Amino acid sequence: MSSDQKDVNKDYLFLTCIGAGSFGKVHKAQSRATQKIYAIKEIDYAKMQEKERKLLVHECNTLKEMHHSHIVSYVDRYLEKSR
Repeated sequence: MSSDQKDVNKDYLFLTCIGAGSFGKVHKAQSRATQKIYAIKEIDYAKMQEKERKLLVHECNTLKEMHHSHIVSYVDRYLEKSR
């Protein structure tokens, strides 16, 4: 299934908002399948300038390659189309 078709609300139970910034929020959430706790970064891509979008892509690509117990792990992405 492509990330465009997945529904984050079906896969995760959102527990609380743990932070907010200029472009979005970070939520504490629980996987419905495994019960593991995750931080989900919700980003409003439309509010970003081109430079910030490039930095976001770079951040995601970097995190995908990092595998260390002291660095946050990238798990997945979900895309929500504008309403």
